[in-house]
Amino acid sequence: MKNGAIRACLLLALAGATGSAETAALKDAPPNTWVKVAEGGPGPRTSFGLVYVPAEHAFVCFGGSMMMNPQMDPKATASPYSEMTLNLQKGVWENRFPNGKEGRWGEPTGPSKAPGFPGSYYAFKMKDAEGNARPYLGAGYYNAMWNWGNYAFDPDRGRVVIYWTLAHQTAEYDPVARAWELTASAADLPQSFRDGMLFGAMCYDPVNKDVIGGQGGWAYAGGKWVKLAPGSDRIGLLSPSVRDRWLQARNLAGACRARHYVAESDREAEIELDEVAAELSRNTAALANRVRAASADARAHERTQLGRAAESLAAAVRELSKAERLLGGKVAPDAIQAADAARDGLLRAMLDIFALPRPRAHARMVYDAKNKRIVLFGGDALDRLLGDTWVYDPAMQNWEERRPKLSPSPRSGYRMAYLPKSGKVLLIDGYGYKGSGEMWAYDARDNEWQLLAEGGAPRGPAQARDWFPLPAAANGDDLVVTFFRDGKAGLGTYAARIDASRVDHDGTAKLGVPPLTESSYPIATEDPQWFEGNAPPADPAAEEDWLKKLPANTWVVRQAPNWPKIEYGRSRCWGTCALDTAGNEILSIGGYGNQDCCGPDSYVVDPAGKFLRPRKADDPKDLTSPFAKPEIAFAWIIGVAVTDKYAYVSDAINKRVLRVKLDYAAEETVLLP
Repeated sequence: MKNGAIRACLLLALAGATGSAETAALKDAPPNTWVKVAEGGPGPRTSFGLVYVPAEHAFVCFGGSMMMNPQMDPKATASPYSEMTLNLQKGVWENRFPNGKEGRWGEPTGPSKAPGFPGSYYAFKMKDAEGNARPYLGAGYYNAMWNWGNYAFDPDRGRVVIYWTLAHQTAEYDPVARAWELTASAADLPQSFRDGMLFGAMCYDPVNKDVIGGQGGWAYAGGKWVKLAPGSDRIGLLSPSVRDRWLQARNLAGACRARHYVAESDREAEIELDEVAAELSRNTAALANRVRAASADARAHERTQLGRAAESLAAAVRELSKAERLLGGKVAPDAIQAADAARDGLLRAMLDIFALPRPRAHARMVYDAKNKRIVLFGGDALDRLLGDTWVYDPAMQNWEERRPKLSPSPRSGYRMAYLPKSGKVLLIDGYGYKGSGEMWAYDARDNEWQLLAEGGAPRGPAQARDWFPLPAAANGDDLVVTFFRDGKAGLGTYAARIDASRVDHDGTAKLGVPPLTESSYPIATEDPQWFEGNAPPADPAAEEDWLKKLPANTWVVRQAPNWPKIEYGRSRCWGTCALDTAGNEILSIGGYGNQDCCGPDSYVVDPAGKFLRPRKADDPKDLTSPFAKPEIAFAWIIGVAVTDKYAYVSDAINKRVLRVKLDYAAEETVLLP
């Protein structure tokens, strides 16, 4: 045997011994008791990943956003390496340098001395100054490498698949070889893929040998992402009709508010809203009958799906009938509430019949090997927290919404891991509920959530809403490693040996919630109905007088009554909507000018690797950039105003307002349903 092979075997043996050894405090701790096993976390990084690598019996951290450029931040000289291993015996995180770089790039603990990265601080990079393939975690305002849970460990190939949401890049990391490979770019994928991956989750599917991502609607295998098509033809035929009814109900609710606030156009004011509600009620009742008939010979899970949708449609019909009665005269708040209830009922029907979970942020997916199912719970819908349980059957390639008798309260940002020894899914904490920390276990076979009894002192209050939920991972003995915040000290690394049979039955009954429970944010102004009950009546004459006195080309502060409270991270943060004079929503204007949209010098898509990179001197002249147009790059758009001919766009950083002529690349007249 060659020396290199002997050395490799020795390295693996040492890694295994380091990863599996435990401190006496952890060994002696009762089940379900969290013990601090390392001061701090894996360096000054945010939004990182954590997996257990069976080949090395080790917990490995990777990715996240971390300053690596001393010119931008002197503290970067103290940053550890981009990948780290938890040494449970010593109670420290150790740099996980590539094979052969140990010692040359730094000590096991402490700052990394690996080569720097050339080029722009903002750019996504996968090669350092010496050509080593590894990620630059400091790209772009600390944030391009935020992970947000978009990673999964593929045990069949022994690789971690990671998608960097803001960089739109997919890469793979081989923990044993300690090697990175850039595999796919999202440049050629539709916007729906990027939308689905934002704040999403990923999970390995061992049945189909792929990674599920994009809110459960995309699969990654062979270095490529492909769109999944769950559900049968029966569901596919009915779903568009349910969605159309929901859109019509949403428009009805909007029209009610426009009339209440005297904000209609002359054409809109001629519409009889009670007749609109009556027609929508009739069409929805007919659709409920179609859905009910289709459920008669459907497969088991689809029969449940269609039955629920039929019930939700019937509930929407009742609300539409109520709205019809109330809309015969002046539009009052009770009519708006009825229209809102009909809209929400049709949204529920659409969610019932759709073959995918609704979009959500900061939710996790894990594979339950015992029951051969992928489990997803709750999440942040941005205007509410969810408490639903979804299960994906890889063999049938379909999603099913489960409705257990009791579930954890609606929450997001939790940690989740599969417990191989007990065959259950573990959920830890999360934001959006009151009380101290909680652990719940889910049995996919029995469709049952149970609160676990914890040992030791209770943990502190539940975390507040967090942009960067923390990860967790479990080994084959149900030893779980995760992180808790230690106040001003930052993160602490904790471990507990979980016994899912130790159930707190009283706590389950007290803290569990019934199916379909959702939690709205506590700020009243998140709900539009708050304004109908608290805002003064509309005064069109006073509004017209104010507009006549408004000086030209002059910004004037408008003091509006009951102005909604703005909180960083809430749904109104950075929010705006602009419509043209035909009522069409303007979805996007220009491009982001700080990094991507740089005119002729914008990044191009590499023809071979399909990743974004700076333009090279020998690139073909016809190699265009997706960001090269428009030539005027916006730095920070903070407002859009629309008249009958133009849109006016305010660019805060460049301190200018640009006038854009309203024109259309294509026009088509269509019949509306």
